[in-house]
Amino acid sequence: MRALAAAWALVFWLAGSAGASIIARIDQQTATGTGGRPVFVIDLYRGVGFDISLLATGEKISDWWVEDPSRVVARTDRTGQILSLRLVNLPTLLPSNRTWTTLKILTSDSQGRMNLLHFAIRFQDRVNPRTDEVRYHGLEILPASQPPTAPTALH
Repeated sequence: MRALAAAWALVFWLAGSAGASIIARIDQQTATGTGGRPVFVIDLYRGVGFDISLLATGEKISDWWVEDPSRVVARTDRTGQILSLRLVNLPTLLPSNRTWTTLKILTSDSQGRMNLLHFAIRFQDRVNPRTDEVRYHGLEILPASQPPTAPTALH
């Protein structure tokens, strides 16, 4: 048992020291608000991107919007299954002093069923945050039948 704990400690130490990205995983019910869990909070740091992946569900992003577009820029990849977010400052668009906003993503599956995913985005204006300050670099949405897992280090 001690060997297993030591092995996990080594994995986490190596992940942190190698600048690994940490990805969070939540099930689709949490993302749509039907799972009875609080909304997932995305911390966006200046200079650090954040990706939301729908690859596990097979859904495609039909549309997305943020309540405060003066602070968040987003784009989808070619597959339409990954949304990349960046923290920006566009005060001429809609100046805002808020420290957070909401993100909604409209998705569709292969049968044409639509889902609306909800997230809160918290603005972290520190430039070049330390690796240990960034909690997650991405989020993977899992099918409703799969339970969420602990964050996984990606290399």
